[in-house]
Amino acid sequence: ITSRFQFLRLENLARTIKTIFIISWLYVSSSIKGKRNTYPNPIRLTFELAMKKLRSMIVAMKYYENPAKEEPYGFFPLQLEPEVANVVLSPYYIDQIELARHAAKSLPVGFKLYVKEHPMMRGVRKLSYYRKLKQIPNVRLIDDTIPALDLLKKSKIILNNVSTVGWEALLLRKPVITFGNIFYNSLSFVKKCSVIEDLPHLVKNLLESKQDHDKELLCFVSALFKDSTNFNFIKFLYKP
Repeated sequence: ITSRFQFLRLENLARTIKTIFIISWLYVSSSIKGKRNTYPNPIRLTFELAMKKLRSMIVAMKYYENPAKEEPYGFFPLQLEPEVANVVLSPYYIDQIELARHAAKSLPVGFKLYVKEHPMMRGVRKLSYYRKLKQIPNVRLIDDTIPALDLLKKSKIILNNVSTVGWEALLLRKPVITFGNIFYNSLSFVKKCSVIEDLPHLVKNLLESKQDHDKELLCFVSALFKDSTNFNFIKFLYKP
């Protein structure tokens, strides 16, 4: 069973049913006691979970593709919506469909734009969202079960808003274009696109650049470690 259908395993189905039962009990108990109900409606929750799984399977069967062999491509990872990366750090590029359209048009002849869904958005977006992406010439909508790292390793360039995928790409010494404010913009082989008409020019320059940036990247990572401190964020959030 692929990762997309892991929920069909007996242990996972049993866990889901148990969770729904517990939420149902809490919801009913809270209603009986006349308290303000902060638990989701179990019927609505079950329906929404089922619809997410159904949408995910339809998208996978109807729209997703696997990477083609020996095909040059740029990688465009979709982001969560709504999310601070879009709304605050790149407020002028919130429409990811249009951004993908501009990215696809800016690649050299013979290149494809590989677009991959964010794991947390699986089954969340409407089917029409993926249909619009597939209608963009030069775009391949890649199966979201394929690890992003595998796509990064073979990509020629990464175009992203302000995601951690861009940072991972830099550590693999890949050229990156961003569309917002992010800490790694200060590196010379990262280009921030502030004017969309400049995008083809930025792509061309990065793809043609033969400079070695290993020393610059090493200094940057060293500075990050030097100015960082150990902090258990999870323990801070969930402290008693």
